Amino acid sequence: MKTKKWMGFFLLISSVILSGCSNGEITGESPETDGESAEVAADFDWMTDYEAALARAEAEEKPILMNFTGSDWCPPCQLMQKEVFSTEEFREYAAENLVLLELDYPIKLEQSKEVVEQNKVLQGQFDIEVFPTFVILQPNGDEEKRTTGYREGGPSTFIDWIRS
Repeated sequence: MKTKKWMGFFLLISSVILSGCSNGEITGESPETDGESAEVAADFDWMTDYEAALARAEAEEKPILMNFTGSDWCPPCQLMQKEVFSTEEFREYAAENLVLLELDYPIKLEQSKEVVEQNKVLQGQFDIEVFPTFVILQPNGDEEKRTTGYREGGPSTFIDWIRS
């Protein structure tokens, strides 16, 4: 009987890691932190302001890659960061072809009230239920396509999805 319980637990955890994390409705409230901030996005030129990203996309005539993520609690989100977004291949492609917009829903990391409110609105507007979710918007703001969960294959596979 114990084996069945562990097998069920293992299958549950595996499905969350491989497909994506669901955190129900994210409130945007985060507990006090030890001084950490949500500036992780700045490391790779990810914008965090939706309206500014739309303006930049229109000006540069580039699509927007929206990354709905739970950076400090979602294992598939963290894998995408490590195996795709932090690579030189992805950085070079993104610099030439995309406006990057990170919409983070952290538990521990602190965010401004404006970012929390914006992200809450965008979660509803884009019907986000699973993290990570990736949405490609045309420069005019129209949704082109989306996908959810961890995407195996590294940066080249993810870039191929963007191009397709």
